[in-house]
Amino acid sequence: MYEFRVIPDHADPFDLTVSSRDVLLWERTGKGKYAAKLAENGSYADFYAIAYIAARRQGLWDGSRDEFEQQCDLEISDDEDEEAAVNPTPEVA
Repeated sequence: MYEFRVIPDHADPFDLTVSSRDVLLWERTGKGKYAAKLAENGSYADFYAIAYIAARRQGLWDGSRDEFEQQCDLEISDDEDEEAAVNPTPEVA
């Protein structure tokens, strides 16, 4: 679904793959959260929340969510970014 490069302040960067389980758990955290909305108009707060959930589930982060947000930078990519990199020329009608 999403690929993140997590860059902590005082540790080595790591790659993180967000799965459907992570998105499901994020959707359950509040009203109006759903995957389609995230894909169309996701905020950094949403992406950090999902990255934190995935990092915890995968055993890559053991601190709090606040610590994750304060100490880590995210590089975000998704399937659309990968497709654009493979075929950067837009289709002409």
